[in-house]
Amino acid sequence: MFGLSLFSQALSFQQLSYADGRVICNAKHKAHDLKVYFGNHSHEKSASILPLPSIEGKQKEATFIPTLPFSMGETYTAVCQDQVLVFTVAIPSDYERASVTAIYPSQAILPANQLKFYIQFSQPMATQAYTHIDLIDKNGEPVYRAILKEIPELWSENRQLLCVWLEPGRIKQGLGPNEKLGTILKEGEGYTLKISVDLRDAQGIKIKEEVTKRFTVKADDRAKPNYKNWNVAIPKSDSREAIKISFNEAMDYGSVISLLNIENEASKIIKGTWEVNEKDSKVYFYPESNWQKGNYKLAINTRIEDLAGNNLNRLFDQDIKKQAIIEEVEVVYIDVTIE
Repeated sequence: MFGLSLFSQALSFQQLSYADGRVICNAKHKAHDLKVYFGNHSHEKSASILPLPSIEGKQKEATFIPTLPFSMGETYTAVCQDQVLVFTVAIPSDYERASVTAIYPSQAILPANQLKFYIQFSQPMATQAYTHIDLIDKNGEPVYRAILKEIPELWSENRQLLCVWLEPGRIKQGLGPNEKLGTILKEGEGYTLKISVDLRDAQGIKIKEEVTKRFTVKADDRAKPNYKNWNVAIPKSDSREAIKISFNEAMDYGSVISLLNIENEASKIIKGTWEVNEKDSKVYFYPESNWQKGNYKLAINTRIEDLAGNNLNRLFDQDIKKQAIIEEVEVVYIDVTIE
Protein backbone atom coordinates (compact mmCIF):
# COMPACT_ATOMS: atom_id res chain seq x y z
CA MET A 1 0.00 0.00 0.00
CA PHE A 2 0.95 3.66 0.12
CA GLY A 3 3.83 4.87 2.26
CA LEU A 4 2.97 7.19 5.14
CA SER A 5 4.41 10.18 6.95
CA LEU A 6 2.80 11.34 10.20
CA PHE A 7 2.61 14.44 12.33
CA SER A 8 0.72 14.46 15.63
CA GLN A 9 -0.43 16.62 18.47
CA ALA A 10 -1.28 14.89 21.78
CA LEU A 11 -1.76 11.78 19.71
CA SER A 12 -2.37 8.24 20.84
CA PHE A 13 -1.50 5.88 18.00
CA GLN A 14 -3.54 3.13 19.65
CA GLN A 15 -6.72 5.22 19.30
CA LEU A 16 -6.36 6.99 15.93
CA SER A 17 -4.45 5.60 12.98
CA TYR A 18 -4.21 5.50 9.20
CA ALA A 19 -3.54 2.27 7.30
CA ASP A 20 -4.57 0.57 4.07
CA GLY A 21 -6.44 3.58 2.72
CA ARG A 22 -8.64 4.12 5.77
CA VAL A 23 -8.60 5.99 9.09
CA ILE A 24 -9.54 4.09 12.25
CA CYS A 25 -10.45 5.42 15.69
CA ASN A 26 -10.04 2.50 18.08
CA ALA A 27 -11.59 4.27 21.06
CA LYS A 28 -15.14 3.68 22.29
CA HIS A 29 -16.68 6.26 19.98
CA LYS A 30 -19.45 6.21 17.42
CA ALA A 31 -18.78 6.54 13.73
CA HIS A 32 -19.87 10.17 13.61
CA ASP A 33 -17.15 11.08 16.14
CA LEU A 34 -14.55 10.58 13.39
CA LYS A 35 -14.08 13.34 10.81
CA VAL A 36 -11.46 13.69 8.08
CA TYR A 37 -10.51 17.01 6.53
CA PHE A 38 -8.45 17.88 3.46
CA GLY A 39 -5.14 19.56 4.34
CA ASN A 40 -3.22 20.11 7.56
CA HIS A 41 -5.54 21.58 10.21
CA SER A 42 -3.63 20.50 13.30
CA HIS A 43 -3.54 24.07 14.63
CA GLU A 44 -7.17 24.91 13.89
CA LYS A 45 -10.27 24.39 15.95
CA SER A 46 -12.34 23.53 12.92
CA ALA A 47 -11.96 22.90 9.20
CA SER A 48 -14.06 22.40 6.14
CA ILE A 49 -15.02 18.75 6.02
CA LEU A 50 -13.72 16.74 3.12
CA PRO A 51 -16.75 15.89 0.93
CA LEU A 52 -17.83 12.96 3.07
CA PRO A 53 -17.28 9.49 1.72
CA SER A 54 -19.08 6.54 3.27
CA ILE A 55 -18.23 5.97 6.95
CA GLU A 56 -18.27 2.51 8.44
CA GLY A 57 -19.31 2.42 12.11
CA LYS A 58 -18.54 -0.56 14.30
CA GLN A 59 -19.26 -1.32 17.94
CA LYS A 60 -15.86 -0.28 19.30
CA GLU A 61 -14.35 1.57 16.43
CA ALA A 62 -15.19 4.19 13.84
CA THR A 63 -13.72 3.69 10.38
CA PHE A 64 -13.48 6.35 7.66
CA ILE A 65 -13.25 4.97 4.14
CA PRO A 66 -13.26 7.63 1.39
CA THR A 67 -15.53 7.14 -1.58
CA LEU A 68 -12.53 7.98 -3.75
CA PRO A 69 -9.17 6.76 -2.50
CA PHE A 70 -6.97 9.22 -0.62
CA SER A 71 -4.72 10.93 -3.18
CA MET A 72 -1.01 10.21 -3.17
CA GLY A 73 1.03 13.24 -2.17
CA GLU A 74 -1.86 14.91 -0.35
CA THR A 75 -2.17 15.72 3.36
CA TYR A 76 -5.28 15.09 5.47
CA THR A 77 -6.34 15.74 9.06
CA ALA A 78 -8.33 13.11 10.98
CA VAL A 79 -10.12 14.13 14.19
CA CYS A 80 -11.73 11.77 16.70
CA GLN A 81 -12.93 13.86 19.65
CA ASP A 82 -9.69 15.08 21.31
CA GLN A 83 -7.42 13.00 19.09
CA VAL A 84 -5.78 14.59 16.00
CA LEU A 85 -3.84 12.83 13.27
CA VAL A 86 -2.26 14.58 10.30
CA PHE A 87 -1.08 12.19 7.62
CA THR A 88 0.37 12.48 4.13
CA VAL A 89 -0.10 9.67 1.65
CA ALA A 90 3.38 9.29 0.27
CA ILE A 91 4.16 8.93 -3.41
CA PRO A 92 6.17 5.77 -4.20
CA SER A 93 9.78 6.61 -4.99
CA ASP A 94 9.55 4.92 -8.38
CA TYR A 95 6.37 6.74 -9.46
CA GLU A 96 6.84 8.58 -12.76
CA ARG A 97 5.05 11.91 -12.62
CA ALA A 98 3.18 13.12 -15.68
CA SER A 99 4.79 15.82 -17.78
CA VAL A 100 3.90 18.06 -20.69
CA THR A 101 5.59 16.64 -23.78
CA ALA A 102 4.41 19.21 -26.35
CA ILE A 103 2.32 22.33 -26.81
CA TYR A 104 0.77 23.18 -30.17
CA PRO A 105 1.06 25.41 -32.07
CA SER A 106 4.80 25.10 -31.60
CA GLN A 107 5.50 28.42 -33.30
CA ALA A 108 6.73 31.39 -31.26
CA ILE A 109 4.78 33.94 -33.34
CA LEU A 110 1.01 33.53 -33.49
CA PRO A 111 -1.81 35.50 -35.15
CA ALA A 112 -3.84 37.95 -33.07
CA ASN A 113 -6.93 35.82 -33.74
CA GLN A 114 -5.28 32.58 -32.58
CA LEU A 115 -8.12 30.24 -31.58
CA LYS A 116 -6.85 27.04 -29.92
CA PHE A 117 -3.93 25.41 -28.15
CA TYR A 118 -3.26 21.70 -27.70
CA ILE A 119 -1.33 20.29 -24.74
CA GLN A 120 0.18 16.81 -24.97
CA PHE A 121 0.86 14.87 -21.75
CA SER A 122 3.00 11.81 -21.10
CA GLN A 123 0.14 9.86 -19.47
CA PRO A 124 -3.64 10.04 -18.90
CA MET A 125 -4.76 13.05 -16.90
CA ALA A 126 -7.53 13.95 -14.45
CA THR A 127 -10.44 16.32 -14.98
CA GLN A 128 -10.56 20.01 -13.97
CA ALA A 129 -7.45 20.73 -16.03
CA TYR A 130 -8.75 24.09 -17.30
CA THR A 131 -8.63 25.40 -13.72
CA HIS A 132 -4.85 25.17 -13.83
CA ILE A 133 -4.22 26.77 -17.23
CA ASP A 134 -3.95 30.53 -17.76
CA LEU A 135 -2.86 33.05 -20.36
CA ILE A 136 -0.48 35.61 -18.83
CA ASP A 137 0.15 39.07 -20.27
CA LYS A 138 3.44 41.00 -20.52
CA ASN A 139 2.94 42.34 -16.97
CA GLY A 140 2.66 38.87 -15.49
CA GLU A 141 -1.09 39.11 -14.93
CA PRO A 142 -3.72 36.59 -16.10
CA VAL A 143 -5.68 37.87 -19.09
CA TYR A 144 -9.34 38.21 -18.08
CA ARG A 145 -11.67 35.81 -19.88
CA ALA A 146 -8.94 34.63 -22.21
CA ILE A 147 -9.42 30.87 -21.91
CA LEU A 148 -12.83 29.31 -22.42
CA LYS A 149 -13.28 27.31 -19.21
CA GLU A 150 -17.08 27.07 -19.01
CA ILE A 151 -17.30 24.04 -21.30
CA PRO A 152 -16.72 20.30 -20.84
CA GLU A 153 -13.01 19.59 -21.12
CA LEU A 154 -11.93 18.55 -24.60
CA TRP A 155 -9.73 15.47 -24.17
CA SER A 156 -8.58 12.83 -26.62
CA GLU A 157 -9.86 9.31 -25.91
CA ASN A 158 -6.68 8.39 -24.04
CA ARG A 159 -6.86 11.65 -22.01
CA GLN A 160 -3.35 12.64 -23.04
CA LEU A 161 -4.17 15.46 -25.46
CA LEU A 162 -6.15 18.47 -24.23
CA CYS A 163 -7.66 21.14 -26.50
CA VAL A 164 -7.77 24.63 -24.97
CA TRP A 165 -9.93 27.28 -26.66
CA LEU A 166 -9.43 30.98 -26.36
CA GLU A 167 -12.75 32.78 -25.78
CA PRO A 168 -14.41 32.87 -29.24
CA GLY A 169 -16.71 35.69 -28.19
CA ARG A 170 -13.71 37.97 -27.78
CA ILE A 171 -12.22 36.94 -31.11
CA LYS A 172 -15.27 37.30 -33.34
CA GLN A 173 -15.94 40.90 -34.29
CA GLY A 174 -19.33 42.33 -33.42
CA LEU A 175 -20.11 39.95 -30.56
CA GLY A 176 -20.81 41.31 -27.08
CA PRO A 177 -17.58 40.09 -25.37
CA ASN A 178 -15.49 41.47 -28.25
CA GLU A 179 -17.13 44.87 -28.14
CA LYS A 180 -17.11 45.09 -24.33
CA LEU A 181 -13.70 43.56 -23.51
CA GLY A 182 -11.82 43.85 -26.79
CA THR A 183 -9.67 41.19 -28.38
CA ILE A 184 -7.59 38.82 -26.27
CA LEU A 185 -4.27 39.14 -28.07
CA LYS A 186 -2.73 42.45 -29.10
CA GLU A 187 -0.47 42.63 -32.13
CA GLY A 188 3.18 43.17 -31.18
CA GLU A 189 2.80 42.10 -27.55
CA GLY A 190 4.09 39.01 -25.77
CA TYR A 191 2.11 36.42 -23.80
CA THR A 192 2.68 33.21 -21.87
CA LEU A 193 0.47 30.14 -21.74
CA LYS A 194 1.02 28.76 -18.23
CA ILE A 195 0.25 25.22 -17.09
CA SER A 196 0.35 25.04 -13.30
CA VAL A 197 2.15 22.30 -11.39
CA ASP A 198 -1.20 21.72 -9.63
CA LEU A 199 -2.63 20.04 -12.72
CA ARG A 200 -3.00 16.33 -11.89
CA ASP A 201 -2.76 12.99 -13.64
CA ALA A 202 -5.41 10.27 -13.51
CA GLN A 203 -3.99 9.06 -10.18
CA GLY A 204 -4.41 12.50 -8.63
CA ILE A 205 -0.67 13.28 -8.66
CA LYS A 206 0.56 16.75 -9.62
CA ILE A 207 2.58 17.04 -12.81
CA LYS A 208 6.36 17.12 -12.64
CA GLU A 209 6.76 20.88 -13.06
CA GLU A 210 5.10 24.07 -14.21
CA VAL A 211 5.29 24.51 -17.98
CA THR A 212 5.08 27.73 -19.98
CA LYS A 213 4.89 28.61 -23.65
CA ARG A 214 5.95 32.15 -24.54
CA PHE A 215 4.91 33.75 -27.82
CA THR A 216 4.50 37.09 -29.52
CA VAL A 217 1.60 38.24 -31.64
CA LYS A 218 1.43 39.20 -35.31
CA ALA A 219 -1.48 40.54 -37.36
CA ASP A 220 -4.79 38.68 -37.68
CA ASP A 221 -5.00 35.80 -40.15
CA ARG A 222 -8.11 36.50 -42.25
CA ALA A 223 -7.48 34.21 -45.21
CA LYS A 224 -8.80 30.70 -45.79
CA PRO A 225 -6.26 27.90 -46.30
CA ASN A 226 -5.96 26.89 -49.94
CA TYR A 227 -5.21 23.21 -50.44
CA LYS A 228 -4.32 23.85 -54.07
CA ASN A 229 -1.17 25.56 -52.85
CA TRP A 230 -0.07 22.57 -50.77
CA ASN A 231 2.96 20.57 -51.86
CA VAL A 232 3.09 16.78 -51.58
CA ALA A 233 6.40 14.89 -51.57
CA ILE A 234 5.81 11.32 -52.76
CA PRO A 235 7.77 8.33 -51.39
CA LYS A 236 9.12 5.37 -53.33
CA SER A 237 7.26 2.08 -53.56
CA ASP A 238 8.36 -0.91 -51.44
CA SER A 239 9.25 1.47 -48.62
CA ARG A 240 7.67 2.94 -45.52
CA GLU A 241 8.90 6.41 -46.26
CA ALA A 242 6.51 9.21 -45.41
CA ILE A 243 4.21 11.14 -47.68
CA LYS A 244 5.21 14.70 -46.78
CA ILE A 245 2.63 17.45 -47.08
CA SER A 246 3.64 21.11 -46.87
CA PHE A 247 0.81 23.55 -46.11
CA ASN A 248 2.90 26.70 -46.67
CA GLU A 249 1.40 28.03 -43.42
CA ALA A 250 0.91 26.80 -39.85
CA MET A 251 -2.23 24.70 -39.38
CA ASP A 252 -4.35 23.67 -36.42
CA TYR A 253 -2.80 20.56 -34.86
CA GLY A 254 -6.03 18.85 -33.83
CA SER A 255 -7.69 19.14 -37.22
CA VAL A 256 -4.55 18.06 -39.09
CA ILE A 257 -4.23 14.77 -37.17
CA SER A 258 -7.94 13.98 -37.44
CA LEU A 259 -9.18 15.32 -40.79
CA LEU A 260 -6.64 13.94 -43.28
CA ASN A 261 -6.53 10.45 -44.78
CA ILE A 262 -4.65 8.61 -47.47
CA GLU A 263 -6.92 6.40 -49.62
CA ASN A 264 -6.10 3.77 -52.24
CA GLU A 265 -7.84 3.33 -55.60
CA ALA A 266 -10.70 1.45 -53.89
CA SER A 267 -11.21 4.41 -51.52
CA LYS A 268 -9.95 2.30 -48.61
CA ILE A 269 -8.11 4.28 -45.93
CA ILE A 270 -4.43 3.35 -45.58
CA LYS A 271 -3.47 2.69 -41.98
CA GLY A 272 -0.57 4.66 -40.60
CA THR A 273 0.61 7.51 -38.38
CA TRP A 274 0.46 11.27 -38.86
CA GLU A 275 3.30 13.40 -37.51
CA VAL A 276 3.21 17.21 -37.49
CA ASN A 277 6.54 18.88 -38.28
CA GLU A 278 8.26 22.13 -39.22
CA LYS A 279 6.49 24.43 -36.75
CA ASP A 280 3.03 23.09 -37.66
CA SER A 281 3.45 23.84 -41.37
CA LYS A 282 4.09 20.26 -42.52
CA VAL A 283 2.66 16.85 -41.76
CA TYR A 284 4.18 13.44 -42.53
CA PHE A 285 2.19 10.24 -43.03
CA TYR A 286 4.00 6.97 -42.26
CA PRO A 287 2.20 3.81 -43.48
CA GLU A 288 2.00 0.64 -41.40
CA SER A 289 3.01 -1.44 -44.44
CA ASN A 290 5.24 -0.80 -47.43
CA TRP A 291 3.85 1.36 -50.20
CA GLN A 292 2.69 -0.48 -53.28
CA LYS A 293 2.85 1.03 -56.73
CA GLY A 294 -0.41 2.64 -57.70
CA ASN A 295 -2.71 5.62 -57.47
CA TYR A 296 -3.69 7.07 -54.12
CA LYS A 297 -5.52 10.16 -52.91
CA LEU A 298 -4.95 12.57 -50.07
CA ALA A 299 -8.49 13.03 -48.70
CA ILE A 300 -8.92 16.42 -47.00
CA ASN A 301 -11.97 17.13 -44.89
CA THR A 302 -12.80 20.77 -45.63
CA ARG A 303 -13.25 21.48 -41.91
CA ILE A 304 -9.46 21.39 -41.52
CA GLU A 305 -8.35 24.70 -39.99
CA ASP A 306 -5.46 27.10 -39.76
CA LEU A 307 -4.40 28.66 -36.44
CA ALA A 308 -7.23 31.20 -36.56
CA GLY A 309 -9.95 28.59 -37.11
CA ASN A 310 -10.39 29.41 -40.81
CA ASN A 311 -11.27 26.28 -42.79
CA LEU A 312 -11.28 25.54 -46.50
CA ASN A 313 -14.86 26.75 -46.92
CA ARG A 314 -15.13 29.81 -44.70
CA LEU A 315 -13.46 32.20 -42.30
CA PHE A 316 -13.98 31.67 -38.58
CA ASP A 317 -14.71 35.38 -38.13
CA GLN A 318 -16.92 36.61 -40.95
CA ASP A 319 -20.00 38.70 -41.56
CA ILE A 320 -22.51 36.10 -42.71
CA LYS A 321 -24.73 38.77 -44.26
CA LYS A 322 -21.90 39.94 -46.51
CA GLN A 323 -20.42 36.51 -47.19
CA ALA A 324 -21.04 35.28 -50.72
CA ILE A 325 -23.03 32.07 -50.89
CA ILE A 326 -20.82 29.23 -52.09
CA GLU A 327 -21.44 25.54 -52.54
CA GLU A 328 -19.55 23.79 -49.77
CA VAL A 329 -18.14 20.31 -50.20
CA GLU A 330 -17.19 17.98 -47.37
CA VAL A 331 -14.03 16.41 -48.80
CA VAL A 332 -11.53 17.45 -51.46
CA TYR A 333 -8.71 15.35 -52.90
CA ILE A 334 -5.13 15.59 -54.08
CA ASP A 335 -3.98 12.78 -56.39
CA VAL A 336 -0.87 10.87 -55.32
CA THR A 337 0.88 8.36 -57.61
CA ILE A 338 3.54 6.07 -56.17
CA GLU A 339 5.92 4.38 -58.59
